[in-house]
Amino acid sequence: MYKKVKFSIPTENQIYGIFRKRDIIPKMLNMELDNGRLNLFNKISTNANITDYGITQSLAYIDGDIVLNNDYLIETDENSYALASSKGHKKLITKDAVVGIRPIFKYQEFLKHKTHQNKYGIYEFTYGEYPENALTKEETKSIYYKIPDSKLFETTGKTGKIYHLLNKENKIQTTSEYLINNEKFIIVKGLTGKEGNYTLSTGEEYHKRDNVYIKVKPIIWYLDKESNLAISKNILFTLPLNLGYENIISYLSNCFSKDITSSKKLRKL
Repeated sequence: MYKKVKFSIPTENQIYGIFRKRDIIPKMLNMELDNGRLNLFNKISTNANITDYGITQSLAYIDGDIVLNNDYLIETDENSYALASSKGHKKLITKDAVVGIRPIFKYQEFLKHKTHQNKYGIYEFTYGEYPENALTKEETKSIYYKIPDSKLFETTGKTGKIYHLLNKENKIQTTSEYLINNEKFIIVKGLTGKEGNYTLSTGEEYHKRDNVYIKVKPIIWYLDKESNLAISKNILFTLPLNLGYENIISYLSNCFSKDITSSKKLRKL
């Protein structure tokens, strides 16, 4: 039976820790006081890198050349939004922003994924898989000719919806998950009629009209042992903030939680 993990976005307290004015004196007296900050962020930076998939998801909403920093959405105490910025501090945003999503969830034993300490002493584990970084143009060129030939090309049988990237007719795009040389990947189709250039992690420049081949990889999660909360190592995707908090959380719990399920079956196209 499928057990759903409840994902959300991190809070300002979890990332930075917040003390109310009346708590300042106890803090100065070195009294034990939990300010809500995850102990994990005493060991790692608050920063995270956005995946190439996350960048391509923002293309429909950003005009001109792409400028998307490694910022991700957090919830403030006032039930409003802010960003954990690429410079490490809290940053205010407007409702028309396109924001990075770095999911967080309560680790549960049924996941049966063993945690281990990386070389920095941080507990981490993998759970689910998701599109991550782009193939180089040379890698793309080497497999492109195989796509029309059903004898050379395989699909895993999994079809994902790109819920937050609409095509020019404002229809939801879908993408098949393919397999070549034992590597899974998807193809994010370019947007006709859109202008603007951008650079991905390969260091190569793309145009909005270009198709991008993106590898599907296991998602790495950092685990905060004290709270049992896990947060993704990377910013996994982007969403327009005007969707609203309830719709973003609904997307995380009802769509993302299923989209990261690993494909079990392979089939020929």
